[in-house]
Amino acid sequence: MWPWSTRALRRIERSQVLILTEMRIMQRALEELEAAVEQQTSVTQSAVTMLEQLAAQVRENADDPAALRKLAADIEKNTQRLSDALVANTDAEADEA
Repeated sequence: MWPWSTRALRRIERSQVLILTEMRIMQRALEELEAAVEQQTSVTQSAVTMLEQLAAQVRENADDPAALRKLAADIEKNTQRLSDALVANTDAEADEA
């Protein structure tokens, strides 16, 4: 066997190791991204459900001003909670980057 072929094979083996390492890193990143998308989908669906329920409550209480005022207060409270959660998660993600 020629001496240059041994060196060439070693370089190829090192390249393979690097490629496999990069593939593992990319796989982990993909799994993390998939989990984040799944969580976002769940949160989005929860928000949609909440809004649908609020709309139904408004329709059910259209003739009751006191109930409508309570619903308005609940909406404001939920809006603030959602806003706080978004800000907290956005700040946490910005800190991680």
